[in-house]
Amino acid sequence: MLRYGSKTEHPMANFRFNNIVFIGKTWPDSSASAAGTRILDIIGVLKPHSETVHFASSAIRQDTCDRLDDLVCHNIELNHDSFNDWITEINPDLVIFDRFMIEEQFGWRVSQCCPKAIRVLDTSDFHGLRHAREQAIKSGGTPDIFNDISLREYAAIARCDLTLMISNYEVTLLTDQFSISRDCLWHLPFLQKAPDRQSVNGFAGRNHVMFVGGFKHAPNVDAVRWLYNAIWPLVRKQLADVECHIYGPYAPESITQLHQPKKGFFIKNRAEDIRITMQNYRLNLATLRYGAGNKGKVIDGWVTGTPTITTQIAAEGMSGNTNLLPRPSDEPESIARQIITLFTDEPAWNNARDRGIELLLENNDPSLHAELLIQKLTDISDNLDNYRHRNMLGRLLQKQQFRAEEYMSRWIDLKNRQ
Repeated sequence: MLRYGSKTEHPMANFRFNNIVFIGKTWPDSSASAAGTRILDIIGVLKPHSETVHFASSAIRQDTCDRLDDLVCHNIELNHDSFNDWITEINPDLVIFDRFMIEEQFGWRVSQCCPKAIRVLDTSDFHGLRHAREQAIKSGGTPDIFNDISLREYAAIARCDLTLMISNYEVTLLTDQFSISRDCLWHLPFLQKAPDRQSVNGFAGRNHVMFVGGFKHAPNVDAVRWLYNAIWPLVRKQLADVECHIYGPYAPESITQLHQPKKGFFIKNRAEDIRITMQNYRLNLATLRYGAGNKGKVIDGWVTGTPTITTQIAAEGMSGNTNLLPRPSDEPESIARQIITLFTDEPAWNNARDRGIELLLENNDPSLHAELLIQKLTDISDNLDNYRHRNMLGRLLQKQQFRAEEYMSRWIDLKNRQ
């Protein structure tokens, strides 16, 4: 895969952190989840500016996880004081928390043991927004973004020096609806160089349509079931020989039972390299009804020159819905028509392919984002005391009566020793 690489000579490479620590909720697995790609993007930006990058997680590392050969890797324990000794010995200049629940677990320990370390949160996507939309789908009601998960995530954002947001839509949401200072948020989308049009398969060299997504992610489960029940029957009425292939690990029974070859619907499990696989398909489907952040499956479509059909949610934060071809839609009949048109109309297919490549160039090229992020972190490092002094909410949440996560963790640690 083409990603921002650690070997790239950077114009600001003279700025160095001695040690960077990235604390992951899981070990990155870019073949199973866009969250893995996100982690590699961030590490790729920061590594040229650090003597050593450490990656740590309390999760079990699976054989399918990405190789992290250039990093120093550690297994850490939840709710255990051994973390304090470990982080003190490393003495990092910068610590990145992979999602708000990791900041809840370890942020207070980093703050106490390494008070001068810059604390950065990567939300991956705004979980409170995703949760609100999921509940609205289930209840048929209106999304309530001011829910308990949003409250926890809001607190984690306030406690950190900077929060990385993958979607500009969510930056606006947090500033307008939650009154979070824009200075505390940083837009960093997926980083990806655009392909040469001549390097990807053309219309005639492709067949069938596909969907990709790991099924530990609930929006993907819902998206495939909706695709099967509401959209695919409409397509098959017009394109009786076309097949839909579903790729993704950890499929539950509710997905595996949709493997119906007679209906042209195939559950394929994990692809070894989804971008090589995708180049064989004429269309990429992103039929998400809820979720948040940017969608790795859409980026995969643009990178492989595969026209990607999106819902409003799938397109959100991906450079603006009005710029996409075809236009995002939430209506099964409209999505089915788009599939039929792009599958059979080569000029329309070429236009959609070219638009995806153009959007990568305009919004996701690493050169547009990497240097600016390093400059922001440099500014924070140079003015850390003043930066934190102005963060009144963050200071408030560091007070003893608001540190519930710390005292719960201490209680668990003490209980485990008995």
